[in-house]
Amino acid sequence: MNQNNYSRKHMPVRLALLLALAGTGTALAQVETTNPVPTLQIKADLVTAKVSPMLYGLMTEEINYAYEGGLYGELIRNRTFKANPTNAVFWNAIGNAVISLDTNTPLNAALNVSLKLDASKAAKNSPAGIANGGYWGIPVRPDTTYHASFYARGKGFTGPLTVALTSTNGETVFASAPVPKIAKKWQKYEVTLTTGGVPLSKDSRLVISTTKRGTV
Repeated sequence: MNQNNYSRKHMPVRLALLLALAGTGTALAQVETTNPVPTLQIKADLVTAKVSPMLYGLMTEEINYAYEGGLYGELIRNRTFKANPTNAVFWNAIGNAVISLDTNTPLNAALNVSLKLDASKAAKNSPAGIANGGYWGIPVRPDTTYHASFYARGKGFTGPLTVALTSTNGETVFASAPVPKIAKKWQKYEVTLTTGGVPLSKDSRLVISTTKRGTV
């Protein structure tokens, strides 16, 4: 849009705003004359910066996931466990795991809710853990590197954990990485998941699981 045209088109609105503010200022001055009334000046004809002609306006609506799950760069849905105060929505237990929200030992003032994983029935042939399907499936692409990070602490549990990208039914593992040891206190863990010549898929999920019993 041509900038001069933009200024002329919107000048009546800006002038109306200036008049409205001036009228308000007059009314305030009549009530209290001892204090000066702040004045807002809008110079619609003064160009202070040039706008690229390639720049266009766009309206986005969060209710339609324009940001979260759209422009939002994260692939994990409800990663802070605050989407629902009583239920870990978008997270599922796998194997014989039991999950619940925990506010007893927060990581910090901002991240004051954690996901408690009871893996007391985990076994070598029956891993227990959690899964997140992201926003209508996590997109898995061939020969692609994914970075995953999370905070964890163990209670009667020292690890290991396995972080993986799998199919929604769990039968196909696209990429996985181990976390050998979990500390008793909060600690950040990071892994890299690299896919090989896997087929392009959106029916995928993130899984964090263990075959050792304990609570994480």
